[in-house]
Amino acid sequence: MRTQPARKLTQILGIVLCALSFIIPDQQITANAESPETVTQNIQLGSEVLRKNCNTGKAARVHMGNNAYASWRVIGYENDGILSSSDTITFISDNIITYGSYASNDRQDNYYSTSNLKSLMSRVEERFSFNEVRYIKPVDLNGYSDNYGAETYKANNISGPGVANAPFWPLSVEEANMLNDDLLLTDTLNPQENKASWWLRTPGLESDKAAFVQGNGIIVAEGASVHDESSASYGVRPAFEMEKKDILFVSAVDGGKDSSYDGILRAPQKCEDTEMKITFATDDIAVDLNGDINRWYNTISVPYKCSIHLDTLSIFITDKKYNEIGAKILYYGHLKPETDFYDNTGIATFELPGDYDTSWKVYLLAEVIYEEGSDFSSRPLLIDIPKLHQKPLKNIATKSDFLDYCITRPADEMQTLNFAGTRWYVINYKGVGNIAGNPETITLLSKES
Repeated sequence: MRTQPARKLTQILGIVLCALSFIIPDQQITANAESPETVTQNIQLGSEVLRKNCNTGKAARVHMGNNAYASWRVIGYENDGILSSSDTITFISDNIITYGSYASNDRQDNYYSTSNLKSLMSRVEERFSFNEVRYIKPVDLNGYSDNYGAETYKANNISGPGVANAPFWPLSVEEANMLNDDLLLTDTLNPQENKASWWLRTPGLESDKAAFVQGNGIIVAEGASVHDESSASYGVRPAFEMEKKDILFVSAVDGGKDSSYDGILRAPQKCEDTEMKITFATDDIAVDLNGDINRWYNTISVPYKCSIHLDTLSIFITDKKYNEIGAKILYYGHLKPETDFYDNTGIATFELPGDYDTSWKVYLLAEVIYEEGSDFSSRPLLIDIPKLHQKPLKNIATKSDFLDYCITRPADEMQTLNFAGTRWYVINYKGVGNIAGNPETITLLSKES
């Protein structure tokens, strides 16, 4: 075998010239034109990127859990690879995560249901966060296989009674034979090193033996002693299935999510790294608008309220609804809070990209981001970006015409602009308007009391 505010006047120096002259930047910033199916980007919608190279040594190495042994290889994606159904992804630990004998101290048989190996699998859950565990899909391990070589031997079963609802489990001989050769090695980063053997769950040649994989990747179905002096040096490599329906993003561990809280949205970049992490969207986090979104040129002010104390407030832009087949993420970034920190309610700002198209979809997201393990977010909230001008302009051909329109109309017809989260009337521009003003400034009057 092998394998595999109060009403106020505010003067703002100089800034109006850019806002009122309708200058459109010459340089266009475009998202990566290559398809996510052919190139890995540092942040991508959904989980499809994990299908790429699954069950090979080039498969994504996904970081989950809260310690150094938190890297997991994708060995099955939907019906690709092995051990996955239509709605799941299957992982195996990239390395041995612990060592121990197959059998417990008081037994000398290869029954898995009462084994030390099963106990070691149960403790793997401690390496994951509570929220990560919720997405793991337990499997049933079929039982009552005879020993290797017997007519009733079953290479995918365990000896003794079956085990129901196992969240983590060791591979069987049948599954190990489906695993790609380079993944049978216990450390694909250093394949030439001599690595420890690791247990499989299938019974071996005799009732006190269980199958295992040698450090060089050779599957030994005849097995090794389940409880002798050497058996404690055998390793454990758990596998598990995870539901994929709530995966919002897959992003690079290094640089996938920009750490700047400057309100600048950035286009995804090509990424050669296979070190990935997952963002799960959950109903436990909710974000909503807490008033009207305001706009000053391309600066967007978002009044928000969140169900938890915020870690991060993000914006991402897609070419179509984010959950439609083929949707691509065009921009992603963190909003800039009005104060030095986020609170459950407040105002945060971001800048629209220079090539913003009104057909694009803009989503608000509350996120909890961890240095290790998976991230979690609210469900994406589709928001409407206000048009640059709040009222239609009729027969306005020049900047002077526009300014005249702003400052000579009665209040119920006057053009309003958005700045710093408030709507403002333009009541004076360079000394011309409803009140006397400095010829070097624009004077705004808050619309709200």
